[in-house]
Amino acid sequence: MKTSVVFMVLGGDRRMRACADGLRSLGYPVCDLPSPNFDTFTSQIKGTNVLILPIPALSGECINGTSLQVQQVLSAVPPATAVFAGVIPTDLKMRIVDYNLDEAFQQAGAIATAEGAISILIQELPITLHGATALIIGNGRIGKALSERLTALGMKVTVSARKEQDWQDIAEKNLRTDHTGVYNHGLDYHCIINTVPAPVLSKVQLALVPKSCLLLDLASRPGGLDWQACEELELRAIHALALPGKTSPNSSGLAIRDTVLDLLNLR
Repeated sequence: MKTSVVFMVLGGDRRMRACADGLRSLGYPVCDLPSPNFDTFTSQIKGTNVLILPIPALSGECINGTSLQVQQVLSAVPPATAVFAGVIPTDLKMRIVDYNLDEAFQQAGAIATAEGAISILIQELPITLHGATALIIGNGRIGKALSERLTALGMKVTVSARKEQDWQDIAEKNLRTDHTGVYNHGLDYHCIINTVPAPVLSKVQLALVPKSCLLLDLASRPGGLDWQACEELELRAIHALALPGKTSPNSSGLAIRDTVLDLLNLR
């Protein structure tokens, strides 16, 4: 057993349980506390070298998945204990290392999100993906992972972006390009998938979307859709948040483990 480093995994969803199990599989001692009270946490943290918090780290002022306030937790953590979390507020970056900033971790998350989105499309669309039309809004990591996989499944994919460099990248992949916010090719698709965490479709534009179209928003809150307009127009719209934790928690948990170990130079 690798006893030189002791880990604590706190809160979160199934990803964090997979992270803890993954650390144990490598021989590390792990204290796994999905939802402890403060007394339990303070008694266990004293012998811990590394504390791993969830992604996203917070729900309000508490550690995600627990009732423990983040300032309360940090005040009890020994100064020598390294603290890692995903998606942390700016005011906590002096004390917590954000593993979500790691490029390899973000790429793994993009793949997991793309695969989760595909599972939703298969469940929600009454047609095969092969031959169906899709508009992907955004050409970031998730947009790229999604366009690659949907194209491989035989979908007719259009990708919208705002920058010339992105349009060139999309065109080089033999995909149809469009301008986000303008949509020169219209909005008549079987599905429209947003990856941009900013408004991308106005109410006027949503009125042009066919009722049969599935709108899937993968962006973090509040997303990129006008949700009130979607309801008023009776459009099918799904805000699919935290897909890695829902559709591939084991792989995503191991990605957290591997990223933290890399950041600690333990791999």
